[in-house]
Amino acid sequence: MRMDDSAGQASGDTIRLGLLAPLSGLVGMYGEEIIRAASIACDEVNAEGGVLGLPLELVSADDGSFPASAVPAALGLVDFSGCAALIGNLLTHSRIAVADKVAGQRRVPYLNFAFYAGGIASRYFFHFSALPNQQIDKMIAWAASRLGQKMFFAGNNYEWPRGSIDAAKRALIRVGGEPVGEVYLPFDADARAIDAMLDEVRQSGADVFVPYFAGANQIAVLKRFAERGLKRQMAAVMGHFDDLMASLLPEDAREGLYGCNTYFMSVDTARNRRLLAALARRPGVDGLWPQGNGLLTNFGEGAYLCVHAFAQAARAAGSLETDKLLAALEYVIVNGPQGTVVMDAASHHAAVSCFLAQCGRDGGFRILERFGCHAPMMPERYVQAAAPVPSSQASPGAGAIPPKASIPTRCSRYSPWWTWPSCPWTKKA
Repeated sequence: MRMDDSAGQASGDTIRLGLLAPLSGLVGMYGEEIIRAASIACDEVNAEGGVLGLPLELVSADDGSFPASAVPAALGLVDFSGCAALIGNLLTHSRIAVADKVAGQRRVPYLNFAFYAGGIASRYFFHFSALPNQQIDKMIAWAASRLGQKMFFAGNNYEWPRGSIDAAKRALIRVGGEPVGEVYLPFDADARAIDAMLDEVRQSGADVFVPYFAGANQIAVLKRFAERGLKRQMAAVMGHFDDLMASLLPEDAREGLYGCNTYFMSVDTARNRRLLAALARRPGVDGLWPQGNGLLTNFGEGAYLCVHAFAQAARAAGSLETDKLLAALEYVIVNGPQGTVVMDAASHHAAVSCFLAQCGRDGGFRILERFGCHAPMMPERYVQAAAPVPSSQASPGAGAIPPKASIPTRCSRYSPWWTWPSCPWTKKA
């Protein structure tokens, strides 16, 4: 656990905001850029006078990428560091665990910066990145119309890839396309397993390969995809491909790959230019990618949004009291690097923008399509989940938890998706 360079005050003289960033594990490559972006936002908040008359202090902890380390890290930020709210986590299973075991039980606002397949419904959870209707639906329709309608899907064997691929197949079928294959591999699958999967991809007749592997596993698959010559046979289009990932791939492997997300460094907005200028001034940054090592992805941009959203909500609430803060978070509007981001009070998921971009040989991205800002919509896979009660409508009193009798017995809005009776992974007695 560390106090970041935007901090520096004693805990009694600051308002602490906890950041769960992956500094180790499967997606550990993203930890530093997430912390840098959040620290820049914290500096901006403090330059504007802080929050409630006090400086905002960012306290970060390594979530280790997985739930077994993410939950203790989150508890430490709340119970020992006294953080007023949490920002995190990158991987879906860690996010679900922290939402359920920490935010819900400790009654702490939990702001999230990473795109996911959907399914979390909690009055404490606020999502500031893309759901499938804002990202996957747009990406699949674009790829089907320009690159071909036969697509092969593959990913790690856990909920984010499965939920994302479910949404992608539905989107493809809606536009008249054809899923021609679907494979799931365990985390850190060996080269033999990756090659066996790519043999299926080659033989499938696919026009487009759509991989949903996490972090280092995605890099391993993309390297082998290029080495096997599959780039000459089909396109690769991804929701998880960014400037940082491109920086870790050889030139031949990254050139021509497509990514779709809420942010790329090449997004041309005044707010993004300001953010990148601040990034270039950070200690240890020798220039902006692809000329230097200064990198930013949708995860970092999302963390930047979360810091500003928390500050805005606390100022509007005039208090850090939980119910007032939750009510204010439902109505935040953040002018971010991607554009304007608007929280939806009913779902606790934001309206965000999305971009389709292609990676060049130098590792930079050229924006090919701007899909605009779209309201969130929970995917069909999770539609049986109850929406969180807006804090402004809850009773008794704004933000109060409804009595137990008013919570649906079929799928509690305060329970993670794996406990819902309708969920295919739920063990039934």
